[in-house]
Amino acid sequence: MSTPITITITIGQTIHLETGDFTVVEWGGGNFRLRNELTDEYEIIDHIELSRQLRAELKLAGQASTEEKPKSKHTLGEVLDDLDEATLFLIPHLQELIDGTPAVGDEPRKKYAPHVPMTSKLLSKAKELKEDYGFLISDGTLKRRMLHFRKGGIAALRDGRTVRQERPLRRADEKVTDALAELIASYVGRSSPTYSRIRAELHRKLIKQYPNPEERPQLPSLKTVERYVIKLAGNQNPVKPARQRETAALSPKNPHRPRQVSAPGDECQMDSTILDCLVRFPNGNIRRPHLTILVDKRTRSIVAHNFTEGAAKGFDHATLLANALVPRRLRSWSTYYDALGLPQMPWSAHLDKQQLEEFDTHRPYIFPRRILTDNGTDYRSNVFRLACERYGIHLTEAPKKSPASKAIVERAFHTIKTHFTQYLHGYTSGNIESRGEKVASEAVLDLDVVRELFDRWVAVIYQNKRHRGLVDPINPDQRHSPNSMFAASMEISGHFVLAWEEEDFISLMPRETRTVQADGVEINKRKYDSPHLALLRGKKTANGDGKSVDVHYDPNDLNRVWVRASNDSWIECTWNRQEGLSRPMERLYNQRVHDFSRDNVSFSAAEADDQMLEFLDAVIAENAELKRQAAEEEQALQETERSQRRKSSIADAKKRANDGFDDLDDDIPDLRIV
Repeated sequence: MSTPITITITIGQTIHLETGDFTVVEWGGGNFRLRNELTDEYEIIDHIELSRQLRAELKLAGQASTEEKPKSKHTLGEVLDDLDEATLFLIPHLQELIDGTPAVGDEPRKKYAPHVPMTSKLLSKAKELKEDYGFLISDGTLKRRMLHFRKGGIAALRDGRTVRQERPLRRADEKVTDALAELIASYVGRSSPTYSRIRAELHRKLIKQYPNPEERPQLPSLKTVERYVIKLAGNQNPVKPARQRETAALSPKNPHRPRQVSAPGDECQMDSTILDCLVRFPNGNIRRPHLTILVDKRTRSIVAHNFTEGAAKGFDHATLLANALVPRRLRSWSTYYDALGLPQMPWSAHLDKQQLEEFDTHRPYIFPRRILTDNGTDYRSNVFRLACERYGIHLTEAPKKSPASKAIVERAFHTIKTHFTQYLHGYTSGNIESRGEKVASEAVLDLDVVRELFDRWVAVIYQNKRHRGLVDPINPDQRHSPNSMFAASMEISGHFVLAWEEEDFISLMPRETRTVQADGVEINKRKYDSPHLALLRGKKTANGDGKSVDVHYDPNDLNRVWVRASNDSWIECTWNRQEGLSRPMERLYNQRVHDFSRDNVSFSAAEADDQMLEFLDAVIAENAELKRQAAEEEQALQETERSQRRKSSIADAKKRANDGFDDLDDDIPDLRIV
């Protein structure tokens, strides 16, 4: 920063400009009247333009270099910060030595008058400083500091040792730093090492590059290697976590040039994230849902949002676009607006009575003229592109690996996490280290409840909360809310896009082909019916097959679907269990059923059939075993009976034999030997 040149001119002075020599004749109202010395013609020139031309002529003539003081690369604040209290105290006394300006009081002192020899003034000043202020300084030091001050001003009084700037690693061996720089570059995309590993690989690299030990540079110590790596790597230090290095590498290298927008909807940013909270899905699974939001850049308003169980697809984005184009019907919780005294949006003045009854007039209606997305396949899908083309919306893809291009929507996700998600049951935080072990056991909310709660939070709280990104440029302490930004922009933008109707919303919804049965149509295992389906029930084609109809449905709304009638009108069909869910304790009962079904054994239809066949085989096997055992018992019984009969026959025969011999004994005489 150079010291500016003071240029003064007076009336009647002759000055030299790039068009010739001129005499200053008159001045008034910020303009000078000049007379050309050659032609005697008068010219009027602005004082700013005159100053620019005079300074340019001085530089061309070489006068500026002789009048300018030595250039300083430091600002005034930096110079004053580098001065100690003793030097600051000495400045007015040095000035008194140079031109006699009094350092004490208002009257000049004779002993420091300009005609007094400098040697005498130096002796007087050194004595004064010692006796009056106790400031000890030699004559030679005082003279040297006075000369520096006269030549370079206050900046020349700084201690050169404290402001000396040396080139980083100036004393390091270039062979070592070059090899280390190549080694650091090789760690891009690799896992983080330690400094000891870097030093070992550096040693190996130096041995390969310089086989001759006499030419090989000395290997630095571990602390020196660490210092070198920090200086050379910057934000790509290999020792830092790999994810942190990847994020730092995505930082813009060029100066930041924000894309300015003038009206709401000129640019809207769209992105998806996984919500840091566990919720219960309709099928009973407890997982983290995906959240997609559309944020307006001008007002920071969340124009629309969408929850999905898995990663969002093209038709999910089309559903989100439908929610943005067609405002949702008046909420059941609209009394929150009145309770908080929140005003209606200016766009509601353009709606008729019927639209006022259908649309939420307390939140902004912003038509997205341009949507900025990333390069995901879901955003490049035909269904989403077709939906944008249908309503004249320009779809723009952000450059790859440039998160700063969608900084607003990324910041909105952080606001959602800190002001909404962390207050829900089942909050999982943003990383494993912060996640509690009892998260899965908390009483998590259903997806429908979270979706409704988020919609209420956006409309009532977020849209009316002072936003850090909406700062008043004149008064930075004043911050605005998205709703106040939108209300103010309505008067300046000069145009307003009216809200689309329900038919546009239905046309953007996913479509399925179904036949109308006696109990209505079935979508996602739910039955929907309406009295207006009477003419479509059981209709057959010429081939005798059931006549199909187009059914459009909102994946986020389980209560209704729309059937395309023969006259191209839409028939709204409601879920046949919608009224049943409003009964007392019904939702709690369903939640308990989900819990028991998840934690206990139950069978699907196929598993039940398999189990039935197993039961049948088991029963048949058991019956065959019983028959076999009965046959064996019968056979054993018969054997026993036969054995008993044999034994009985033998006994009878013996008995009869014995009975015959007894009869013979009676007839034979008694023979005795004498």
